Amino acid sequence: MKICFVCQANICRSFVAQQLLQHLLTQNKKPNIEIISRGIYTSPAYAVPDKIKNFLAQKQILPQAHTPVLLSKQDLAQSDLVLVMTQEQWDFVFNQAPQFTDKYHLLAEYALGQEQDIEDPISLTGKAFDRVMTQLEKAVLEVYRKITRPDTAL
Repeated sequence: MKICFVCQANICRSFVAQQLLQHLLTQNKKPNIEIISRGIYTSPAYAVPDKIKNFLAQKQILPQAHTPVLLSKQDLAQSDLVLVMTQEQWDFVFNQAPQFTDKYHLLAEYALGQEQDIEDPISLTGKAFDRVMTQLEKAVLEVYRKITRPDTAL
């Protein structure tokens, strides 16, 4: 199984989701699931913000160096599940490869049953930042529960 998280620049939401889910899978010895993250508008020159690194460190997750990766049609074709953060990103992904629509989901809708975007935390601070990161963490935990349930298909 291969899961792809998608956000704008692949330095905040999708990267955090990848790290959180990979951490859960590793802790619980679920090695047969590959997790990737991608951005729809990104550059290898972009850097993960310190507040994202600090958030992950608080969760005892110390990620390796990260170079943002631009989403490709190959990523969409090879992934079993593509989880995007916003409706705008879902539309972008759909326009890139409409033949794989059944794989595409808003993360909050897939995980939490909420038809809403997960806001970009890049410019947020304080409680607003914490709120978005808590929402993202809850969604990733639910994704973990869904994909590791023996009777659940994607």
